[in-house]
Amino acid sequence: MKKSNMNTTKIAGVDLFRFLLTLVIIWHHGEMMFFPFYKMSSGIFSTSYLVVEGFFLLSGYLLARSIAQRMEKSLPSEQAFGYYIWHRFKRIYKPFFFALIAGSAIFIGEAIFRHKIFPWMVLPSHLLMLDHLIVFRSLVGTWYVPVLFWGGCLLSALVFFKPKTAYCVWLPFIALAGYSWIFHQYGKFADVHSQITSLPFASAGLVRGLASMATGMCLFHLMENEKVKAFFQHLRGCWLMELACWAGLVYLMFMRKPSEADFNAVFYWLVILALLGSGRCLLGRVETGILRRFWSWVTPASYYIFLMHICIISLFPFSYWSRQSEMYALGMATIACVAAGIIMKILEPYFYKGLLWGAKKCFWRSELENNEK
Repeated sequence: MKKSNMNTTKIAGVDLFRFLLTLVIIWHHGEMMFFPFYKMSSGIFSTSYLVVEGFFLLSGYLLARSIAQRMEKSLPSEQAFGYYIWHRFKRIYKPFFFALIAGSAIFIGEAIFRHKIFPWMVLPSHLLMLDHLIVFRSLVGTWYVPVLFWGGCLLSALVFFKPKTAYCVWLPFIALAGYSWIFHQYGKFADVHSQITSLPFASAGLVRGLASMATGMCLFHLMENEKVKAFFQHLRGCWLMELACWAGLVYLMFMRKPSEADFNAVFYWLVILALLGSGRCLLGRVETGILRRFWSWVTPASYYIFLMHICIISLFPFSYWSRQSEMYALGMATIACVAAGIIMKILEPYFYKGLLWGAKKCFWRSELENNEK
């Protein structure tokens, strides 16, 4: 693959993009949990699961960009791939494990203080109940996070070891085959995530994630072409194009009828990502201009907000909030989830420092005991 002359700075607008998509996910799940008697086809946010496509496409784009930066260092493919996978593991699973521990503590605390269950009865009487088990599994994105990591590892391996073949053959094939399979099986993207496929080790979420990440990686490779770069740099009316794409996505996520197809969402997301990567996106201007200090400490917590939002929403007494207006209930849930995500982001380094300190203390104690003997 041709070496890229990109700089290593973050793309302006990426954090705000993630944050907006996370808010839509909160509203989608909040509507399902606060108002369970709504028909899935009548809720305002019933088809908002299309934002998952935006997450995966963005992940694929950033995945290819990060790989290109690693390959610029001229390390052997095996060494560069190993460094990259370790870095990706820490970036994805460090928050994952912290959210798992924090969420488990929240669920156990809720069982003890709200439901008056004795501590030794928490696991058999609370967490193992089917409805609570579903919430517990949803806490840490049990289908999204593994697909994001392991699917990303598979695609990045193709690029590291066979870049030309990957971008010309394998990635387009994975994208086209995955989207074709989803269209043939379901006819739409909305609510296609963890359903089991005919393969015992796969799910629809895996196919969906691989196809979208492969598409995002192909978009990055296309955007690295000098002619494409020049086209976007001299393109006029970018803001009109972006607003039109956002309008199309708003229709698909909030006003689409269940019978309507939603595959054009991929096109809208790709146009917005292309504008984002070329520096012509309105989101970049908002993030670096208006309320810059606010976004600088709120939007990096988007991953924690995503991991913890179901756990936080489940703490609301549904019997009360289901009687409130939908916008009020979802607004309060959004504030609580964002606050929880920011707190988790702040506490993460202290949590792992504490674990490291405890591990060192136990090691030193055992070593002293062995020396005394």
